[in-house]
Amino acid sequence: MINFKRLMQGVALGAIVVSSSVHGQTISTAVVSTGTTTPSATAPVSTTRVVAPSYGNIDPFYKDIGAFWKDINPFTGNIDPFWKDISPFSGTVGAFWGNIDPFYKDIVAFGGETPPDYALVGTFWKNFGATWTLADQQWGAAGSYATDPLKYQQLQQSLLGLVAQSEAVWGTAVTTRTGLTFRAGFADRVFAKYGVDLNNAATFEGMTQSERVQFFLDWYDGLMDYSGADHVDHWMGSINWSPNITRVQGGGTGTIIGLLDSTVTNYPDIANNVIFNGGYNNPLNGHGTAVASLLIAEHDGRGLMGIAPNSSVAAYNPFDASGTASWDDITAGVLALSAQRASVINMSLGVPGWTLHQDWNTVFSNPAVAAARQNTVFVIAAGNEGTIQSADLAWNWATDPNIIVVGSINPSGVISGFSNTPGTACLLNNGVCYAQNRLLNRFIVAPGEAILVSDGMGGLIRRSGTSFAAPLVSGTIALLHDRWPWLAQYPDETIDIILRSAKDLGDAGPDAVYGWGMLDVRASQTPLDFNKLTYYEYRFGKITRRLPSAIRTTGVKSTWAADGVFFSMFETIGNTRRDFVVPMSSRLIGQKTSAGGSSEYFQNYITSRFIDWIKTGRFANFSDVSTSAVDVGNGLEFAVSASPFLPYADRSAFSGSPHSAISLADRDRGLRITAGFGQGALAINGAYGAINGTSAAISGATGFGLTSDHSSSTGGVNPVLGFASGGAFGAIGYQIAPGLQLAAGFSENRLVHSQLPGLDHADQIALKGFEPYRANAFNMAVTHRVSAAVSATFSYTRLDEKAAVLGVQSVEPGDLADGSVTDAATLSATAELGQGLQLSLSATGARTHANGKNQAFSTGQGGVLSTAFALAAAKTGIVGKRDQLRLSIAQPLHIEQGKMEFTSVAVIDRTTGEIGPVTQQFDIAGQSRRYIGEMLYATPVLGNRGELSLFGRAEMNAGTGGADENYIAGGRVRFEF
Repeated sequence: MINFKRLMQGVALGAIVVSSSVHGQTISTAVVSTGTTTPSATAPVSTTRVVAPSYGNIDPFYKDIGAFWKDINPFTGNIDPFWKDISPFSGTVGAFWGNIDPFYKDIVAFGGETPPDYALVGTFWKNFGATWTLADQQWGAAGSYATDPLKYQQLQQSLLGLVAQSEAVWGTAVTTRTGLTFRAGFADRVFAKYGVDLNNAATFEGMTQSERVQFFLDWYDGLMDYSGADHVDHWMGSINWSPNITRVQGGGTGTIIGLLDSTVTNYPDIANNVIFNGGYNNPLNGHGTAVASLLIAEHDGRGLMGIAPNSSVAAYNPFDASGTASWDDITAGVLALSAQRASVINMSLGVPGWTLHQDWNTVFSNPAVAAARQNTVFVIAAGNEGTIQSADLAWNWATDPNIIVVGSINPSGVISGFSNTPGTACLLNNGVCYAQNRLLNRFIVAPGEAILVSDGMGGLIRRSGTSFAAPLVSGTIALLHDRWPWLAQYPDETIDIILRSAKDLGDAGPDAVYGWGMLDVRASQTPLDFNKLTYYEYRFGKITRRLPSAIRTTGVKSTWAADGVFFSMFETIGNTRRDFVVPMSSRLIGQKTSAGGSSEYFQNYITSRFIDWIKTGRFANFSDVSTSAVDVGNGLEFAVSASPFLPYADRSAFSGSPHSAISLADRDRGLRITAGFGQGALAINGAYGAINGTSAAISGATGFGLTSDHSSSTGGVNPVLGFASGGAFGAIGYQIAPGLQLAAGFSENRLVHSQLPGLDHADQIALKGFEPYRANAFNMAVTHRVSAAVSATFSYTRLDEKAAVLGVQSVEPGDLADGSVTDAATLSATAELGQGLQLSLSATGARTHANGKNQAFSTGQGGVLSTAFALAAAKTGIVGKRDQLRLSIAQPLHIEQGKMEFTSVAVIDRTTGEIGPVTQQFDIAGQSRRYIGEMLYATPVLGNRGELSLFGRAEMNAGTGGADENYIAGGRVRFEF
């Protein structure tokens, strides 16, 4: 923090030095003594106030600051900042890198050097912390060397152990870089900085607690310089920032940060991003360079990490050779930085004793500053005297600037003892204080104690003050202006995002100490209130805003692989908006592609197989539908079919409804009429009974009598028809010539998602209100009996789905408002080979189109191609005369090729934020082909008064995604009394 003092009083300078290092070597730095100076005669100063850098008592290890003293010892107490909550290498944060390994593979972080095995680094710091704590306790309790030299000898052994522990991990890297041993190249230099000789225990006497903490930080920072990665500091976890945010959201690219501070010197990590250095040439102990390093230090595997590394800094130094500046200097700086197109200006300066001074009005009321005032966010450090502002300000509301005032907290989230705070001071409006105009409503806090920064001389140093909290806020604003560039034209809305996303500290809501609370970078990059998001629908060539209440999401996974496809949600902020990219698949309702475990397999499959397999017709078939027929005379037959219990095969349950049907046949004329409710796919496909025999079927292969054979998700027998199975169905068949039958049928389905069995309460709530799944199908079939033992059927199916594509719906009705149409051709055949053996096969090919003008999803001109097949063999008389065995293999419906197009509304100009229709295309062809094999066996026991049943099932996924196999088997014994 740089502070104002009266010109006539002179300037007090105070250099803040904690510890510093250059490429692993510690540097001794003297503290500049305070004194009185005279401003330069050539400086364009005013006659009222001047600015002085680094004013006040900001020694971070003494008196009112004590950054790592008292309750925040580096490896004990509340924080453990280097290996616990903010572990850079393990634990909950995992080095902040997300999916990118910073040390090899995607990022070459070592620059050709070979650092120590980084897998050991996290463990090292955890173990080192425990060892250091013991040594620190020994050191504090050692007393006088003359009185008890034995304690110092014990301490000497502990310190030698620390050296050996460090050398085991870091020794090779130190030797590679320095050409010296670990002792000579690193350890002895750190000890020498503090007047300690490892070979002389007497030199350990007299080191204070705060000096020992400084020693530890030098050790930590020095060794981390050999890690091959940028330094991880405690502020990063505190404000929820990580390098991964800059990778995903953007690192401030295209954003210019204005820096009203001392001259920025040529520190390597920031040199490439400093585009302007104006004003006086006065580095003032590297203050400006230190602030700039927090903002834009490159992520290059060495040294610091800036919070917005891709931003540019335009710097202006208002301080002359004496270290003073006037309000005119400040005004000139604001104008110069505005001319450089800075959207945020960081100002680490102020008047002693004030959190925000009255005379800021003189800067922002200047007519020349009007354009900058309207288009810039001003971030002002609160000051370092520990002052609670009590004086109200006569504020010029006609020229009110967009300002955020930033205070400092320590690593445990408590306001720093040196940080100025807003109190209840008010920015008066014509002498009146309105609650919303209190300074606390423009106040936020960020970490500002013992922050690792550039020392302005090519090395690193830890410094404290609100000067080092403010750039964390400015950098976060740069991230916002990267992700949403048009926000740079909305400074008031930008401030609103920063303040409203802060983590509340102290009293609830904005308070007199913490203002809005602690800066939260991650929260600022996400919606402030998910319940208030909106979206825009693109229909009939028009963009329509939808109400927030229409936005609904579920955890039900889609069957489509739509990686990278998104739609945009919008958040209104003042007079503008922000867009948030949401993966498209989160808005789709679909079937699960496979069961998740043995319990689900038992529930979904075994139960349905252990229903009685009823033997009908002249050939015994496996079926879970019972049919009873009565000959009513005159060649007429009346039949009733039913399933007493049919469990749901999966959550979508397209084929899981109870089944009942009636059939009337005139065998003399070859006419059959069937109607019912339930398993329409099974009935229409002719899945049970012979063509001319007693049956409720119309046509098809007689070897597929289980409802699962026709399921849209598990069956291979025309599963397209299975999508419309579950409701009313009807069919008519007519024998137009001997051995030739013509049939037609329809089927429909209506599925209410929230009423599916097996849903927990949360799922029911999530799915309630979604449009039911609705589908109907029309089927025509020609069956030809080639011989007494062989028949073949060709059928055509047209499936019409309302607001769905192959069983998949969207949570937004407009996405698939026109639905889809699928045309399918199925060829099936049955052969009775004698000796009780029967073979049945079915193969289906389908094409799906969803090209309505009134929906966001479409299939393109080629449509979506899919296939399915099933093969079954049944044998009667395996061991005895009446036992039965059925073996089958099926490929459920598999998408062979096809792309979906998704038209949504998104930002089409990231400079202005203009929205418009955006069409994305993605491939929905299945990467993994599923095969399902089953074995069913049943035999009568105890003289037909009982039955033994066995069941086995294997499900296999094969394809580019690898293989996944699931097996299940079971058995049952049933007795009748």
